[in-house]
Amino acid sequence: MPTPQSLIIRPVTTIFIAFFAFWALSVNPPAWVLLAGAATTITSHLSGYLLNKMRISPELEYIAASIGKGFLGSLLAHLIDLVAVTFAPTSAALFIFGFLVALEETVLHPYLINSK
Repeated sequence: MPTPQSLIIRPVTTIFIAFFAFWALSVNPPAWVLLAGAATTITSHLSGYLLNKMRISPELEYIAASIGKGFLGSLLAHLIDLVAVTFAPTSAALFIFGFLVALEETVLHPYLINSK
């Protein structure tokens, strides 16, 4: 898949996951949910770049990166929870968000690589 399409697919799926976890499961304002999804997307791309620079084993690279991105997404959402009064995701929503982001990255990475 060409790079422009992959740069559109990942943010859209991450923001969709954020709306599922933080708006559907634990009702939060859509603006904060959008911010959590966008922050996760931005840091996900940055952390992927940094992990590539660290040269993790190629066989485990995308799996380790996926788990890290899921954890980072949950951590960012929790930090937004600490700052914003009206954004209050449940622990289950944070866990589901992190798990789904990790799953998304695990599934999407090989697909995007193989479709080039």
